[in-house]
Amino acid sequence: MKCQKCQFENPEGAKFCIECGQTLEVKEGVKKLEPSLEGERKQATVLFSDLSGYTTMSERLDTEEVKEIMSRIFGKITSVVNK
Repeated sequence: MKCQKCQFENPEGAKFCIECGQTLEVKEGVKKLEPSLEGERKQATVLFSDLSGYTTMSERLDTEEVKEIMSRIFGKITSVVNK
């Protein structure tokens, strides 16, 4: 049986291609579909930020205060990144 992927001639009754490992078992009258690798490429930019002193600040301040401070910082960062 010939492998549909690599065209290697396998012995009759083989379930997998000896050369590439592709499944050879196909039901009568049913065409086996290869998985689609089509997709869409997108360009992405990743920004990492390490805030010095964050742990100490969060241990000393109330949660709401930390949230407010971080919101202001991220607001400023966002405007810089958008520019």
